[in-house]
Amino acid sequence: MSHEDLVAMIPVDHEMAAKKGWDKMPFEPLLQRLENKTARRIMRLDDPHPKPKPAGMSQAEWKAFKKRFSETELHMQYTILDQ
Repeated sequence: MSHEDLVAMIPVDHEMAAKKGWDKMPFEPLLQRLENKTARRIMRLDDPHPKPKPAGMSQAEWKAFKKRFSETELHMQYTILDQ
């Protein structure tokens, strides 16, 4: 997990997890580590649509991420380019 373009996907709905008694989902230390390793390039199922620019991410980083990322209310897609 050291590539400069690393992106993580977290398929969790925190609100629903809390209703099931899993209120620590996603696990905060893991989430923080993923944010660090991915420069905040994280696709979360429970992010609002459209996904907001994460705090601490520069406008240039956000633009580069959005270039490969698309979303609707029903899906998220991230295109990986084979280099």
